[in-house]
Amino acid sequence: MPAPTPPRPGGPSPRIEPVPPDTWQEIARTLPLTVPGPADAPLNVFTVLARHPELFRTWVGFAGTLLLTGQLPARARELAILRTAHRSACTYEWAHHVPLARAAGLSEEAIASLNSPAPDGRWDGEDLLVLRATDEIHDLGELTDHTWDALRRLYDDRQLIELVILVGQYRMLAATLRTLRVPLED
Repeated sequence: MPAPTPPRPGGPSPRIEPVPPDTWQEIARTLPLTVPGPADAPLNVFTVLARHPELFRTWVGFAGTLLLTGQLPARARELAILRTAHRSACTYEWAHHVPLARAAGLSEEAIASLNSPAPDGRWDGEDLLVLRATDEIHDLGELTDHTWDALRRLYDDRQLIELVILVGQYRMLAATLRTLRVPLED
């Protein structure tokens, strides 16, 4: 089941307006990376969350660490993020992470299958374990001992901590994006 359509012109209005363009240079200086998007325009997630400058700066550093310098393999990271986006019905996250998932080696068919209610038969090994862990964190708010023990055989302490925090961060972000009705860029 695909995520709901994000707010667009003519749809539900954003609940908090983005900061004005004359503040975008400040946002650009805060970002730890160059993000894809329209030239000279930061992504809507940044221009809305920048309405709370202190929280925005802290969150950008935290999220940037998970995305740019994390210890998880890129494929596992993007599997967990896309599965979280699907489970959280967050089109904004989904749209922005599909290109990153492709770059991490996921095929179009594999990406599309992440929208199923449960991981289908195409997944095995580390991929299936990451998807199972993501679903458990979403459904239970924790990992079962069985999943934890299997992950422990693949990942070190830092990677285990990161996986749990990554799923939690993207669940939180999905709730924020949906609640504030942050529109997907045109």
